[in-house]
Amino acid sequence: MTLVTTSSKNQVTIPAAYLRDLGLKPGEHFLIDNKGKELIFKPIKGSIVDELAGSLEKFIPADKKKISIEKAIRLAKIMHAKELGAKLNSDH
Repeated sequence: MTLVTTSSKNQVTIPAAYLRDLGLKPGEHFLIDNKGKELIFKPIKGSIVDELAGSLEKFIPADKKKISIEKAIRLAKIMHAKELGAKLNSDH
């Protein structure tokens, strides 16, 4: 364990040894989450979209979890088109 201090801008410097242990180099990204009173750091290896996709699962209604990605994309396009149509109609 290492003691660190938050700056006046709420920034924290992560010791280089921890970054090396995670395999992070300058400019690379990682995710941070809190579990209770602990912070969890997860390096992103590959696409950030792939890494974040699973984190959205809690926002998906149970009846929608078993649909294919293709169907989900079609539904999202339909919903977006309806919202855009409603906005355009309300502007006139």
